[in-house]
Amino acid sequence: MLNDQSPKAGGPSDLELKMAGFLPERQAGYFCLRIKMAGGSLQADKLTAIKEVAEAYGQGRIHLTSRQNVEVPHIARADVEKAKARLAADGLEPCALGPRLRTLTACHGMASCKNGLIDAQGLAAALTKALSGRGILPHKFRIGLSGCSNNCMKAEENELGLKGGLRPQYDGRDCVHCGACVKVCPGQAVSLREETIEHNPALCLNCGKCLNKCPQKCWSGQTGVLLSAGGRMGNEQTLASRLGPLIPLDKIVGVVGKCLDFYEQNGQKGERFKATLSRVGQAELLACLGL
Repeated sequence: MLNDQSPKAGGPSDLELKMAGFLPERQAGYFCLRIKMAGGSLQADKLTAIKEVAEAYGQGRIHLTSRQNVEVPHIARADVEKAKARLAADGLEPCALGPRLRTLTACHGMASCKNGLIDAQGLAAALTKALSGRGILPHKFRIGLSGCSNNCMKAEENELGLKGGLRPQYDGRDCVHCGACVKVCPGQAVSLREETIEHNPALCLNCGKCLNKCPQKCWSGQTGVLLSAGGRMGNEQTLASRLGPLIPLDKIVGVVGKCLDFYEQNGQKGERFKATLSRVGQAELLACLGL
C-alpha cells in the first residue's frame, strides 16, 4: 500500500507541481518528473544526474517521451525538492507544463544529416533560450522543427511548424545535363530543355532536393525556414498550413516570438492556437508577422 503523500499545509498543490514539471500520477501523492531540454539533445555527462534521481527518488528507471523529453516516474511528493536540487547541481531543471510553450522538438539537421538544410539543433537551442521566459498562454503551444522537407519531426502536427528550406540558384557551367535534378524535383519546378536546365520559382517547394542530388554541385541558394501554423494532434487532428515565403534564418526567432505575441493577445482562455486562427483569421497573423 502506498504511503499517504497528501500535501502538507501551505505546500504546493498537484496543479502547482504539474505547472512546475511534476505530473501527478494515477497513484495519489506520486509524480512524474519531466526534464527540460531543447530538441531532444543533452550532454552525456548530464545523464549521471538523471540516473541518480531515478535511483534515489524514483523506481530506478526513466521514460523517453514522444516529444524528446526524459521523464523520471514515481517520485513521492516528499522527494520533489530533493530531486530538483540534484538536477540543479548539474544544470538541469524540470520543464514547464500546463498552458505554456512546451519543449521544442528538432531533428539533427545539417549537423549530421546529409539532407539537412539548416542547423535544426542550433535553432532549437536559440529559440528555447529566447522564448523560455514566456508565461501563461491560452493553451499549450508546441513547436516542431525539421531540418528539411523530409520532415522527420512532422512539423505540421504542431501549433507552429518549422522546416529548413532553400531558395535555389542554378549555375550551369559544370552541368552535364544528366537530369538528376529534374527527376528528384517534387514540384516539377526543374525541367531539361534542349540540354538547358530551367527553374520555375512559382512551382518550387523550396525543398532543396536539387542541391542534394546534383552530382556536379550546380545548385546553391539561400537557406531559410518554411513556417506553418495551426496544427494540433489529440482528440482532434489538424495539419498546419504554410505561412508566407521562405523566412531568412536571422529573422525566424523574432517571427516565432511575434506568433506567441499574437496568441497571447488574441487567444481566449482554453482555446487552442488553431481555433484562434480560425476565429481571428490567418490574415491577421500574417499582418502581425509582416509576411
